[in-house]
Amino acid sequence: MITTFRYLSISILLLICSCSGNRIQDFEGKTPTFDAEKFFLGKTKAHGVFYDWKDRLTRRFSVEIVGTKKDDLLVLDEQFVFDDGETDTRHWEIRKTSENGYQGMSPDVFGEAKGERSGNALHWSYKLNLKTKDGRTAVDFDDWMFLLDENHLFNRAEVSKWGIGVGEVFLFIERSSE
Repeated sequence: MITTFRYLSISILLLICSCSGNRIQDFEGKTPTFDAEKFFLGKTKAHGVFYDWKDRLTRRFSVEIVGTKKDDLLVLDEQFVFDDGETDTRHWEIRKTSENGYQGMSPDVFGEAKGERSGNALHWSYKLNLKTKDGRTAVDFDDWMFLLDENHLFNRAEVSKWGIGVGEVFLFIERSSE
């Protein structure tokens, strides 16, 4: 009985610890202040990697991003090129909903993406209809973006399905000098 209780207690503790992490409020006052409209307006280039649930690097990719303003929307057109030659596109329409809030739509996103900004960080979450070698599958993205300076942004995204982690994306984004 004591052994079962001990295992249960340890399991609950591990579960609680695994759920802790960044909170958007933790970045209040951190500089430089991240302004998504300012950073993504124009051309940016990104380089990234995907690690699977076994912590193995399984994919590398680059992304050309063109950001424009259309009325009250920030429109991002993304062109992906993967290390195996595959290509993909994503079209985002992002609206600022409050001083620190965002929501976005993309044809391959279920519902709306929701984001909140504080200091140098933006927390962005959404359910994506991800293209895979077997077709498409719905996965959840939990994105954290951190502005390093006026031209460089680091993005880390945890990818999960049914609440179980399936991988992580690490992305380094740089504003173009063009």
